[in-house]
Amino acid sequence: MVEFVIALGRLMANSLEVTRRPNLFGFIKLLETSIANTFRVHCIWEYLQANFKLLSILQGAEYSLLSMCAMACIIISTFNYRKDNAAKINIPGWNKSEWQIALLTPLKSMLTSDCANEIAHNLLHIIENCGPNISREGWKIILEILEKFTTSFNFKESLSSKYSKRLDFVFKCIENICHNSLYKIHISSIESFIGIICYFTALREDLNTSLLSVSFIQNVADYMSQQQLVGNLVNTLQERISEIWMSLFNRLKDIGIDERGELRHAAYRTLNQIVEIHMKELTPRVWSYILLSLSFQLLEFVTTSYFDYPNADDKEEVKVIEERNKEDKLIKEIEESVKVLYETLVRIIRTLYSIENSISLYYSLIIIIERIRMI
Repeated sequence: MVEFVIALGRLMANSLEVTRRPNLFGFIKLLETSIANTFRVHCIWEYLQANFKLLSILQGAEYSLLSMCAMACIIISTFNYRKDNAAKINIPGWNKSEWQIALLTPLKSMLTSDCANEIAHNLLHIIENCGPNISREGWKIILEILEKFTTSFNFKESLSSKYSKRLDFVFKCIENICHNSLYKIHISSIESFIGIICYFTALREDLNTSLLSVSFIQNVADYMSQQQLVGNLVNTLQERISEIWMSLFNRLKDIGIDERGELRHAAYRTLNQIVEIHMKELTPRVWSYILLSLSFQLLEFVTTSYFDYPNADDKEEVKVIEERNKEDKLIKEIEESVKVLYETLVRIIRTLYSIENSISLYYSLIIIIERIRMI
């Protein structure tokens, strides 16, 4: 069977040399053979991915589409077969999560600008069809692929339809993960997932996507809290969990000073909800960070940016302020933002008194009170 697959690959390669076009008969037979032999795809996967990779780099979007669809079809078929026959399978090098790493890694290596749309689209199909059966190691590779998407394109490029299409697929991948498969991701990969989410909060041209992305941060916080409660974290990760929490809160701080008023307020509400729901899981180190480096700085940003009105005779500045008021619906926004941030501060201060042996937090409280008096 291996020789037959190799022969089909040679048929495609010879056709490329002569006509610069793949032999579609060879391609179809290659796909049919792979699907029919899902139970022993480990024997031929090395040759299959080489042929599909060759096809994906040809000029013409149709070839990339063909190769990516074929790979996704084989990957999904293999997942389905393994799910139904897991107890019968014992293949050295393709047991446990090894086979998922072998199947998914080629997608990462094939990710180029020429076939990015096709990879993003088919990655979404894989997540939708196989999400519950993907292992932590498989999810790690998928997150690396998604992260590569978000770090490969700048925000100006995302305005074009070409990039917008692939980003739409990537965002649907993130949405599906948050709603259906977040519990399958290992806590050590969560920080990179937060970074992927926050790429979309910064997209200036799509406020709705940015707002929805902020809600995903709440999903991540719920997951982290759940992992702590069920005790799934080993000692090394227990030491690191505070850093992951602080990374999440730091992302919220960045969103909280965004130029878009609706997005800022969404960040303030999310911060308030996380503090209210998960206060028992936060360590004194995280509380101190929230108090000094997050809540106060956001409150200070709101007050200094919007309450420091210019003198009445300074007509130019007054005009600027009026324009900004009109654009951001300033008055209502200020009231809501300050209310939410003060509620968060009050909740934090009350929590401090329920934490024993936290002298550093009491010291932080003294500092915050002094700073508030200076506003």
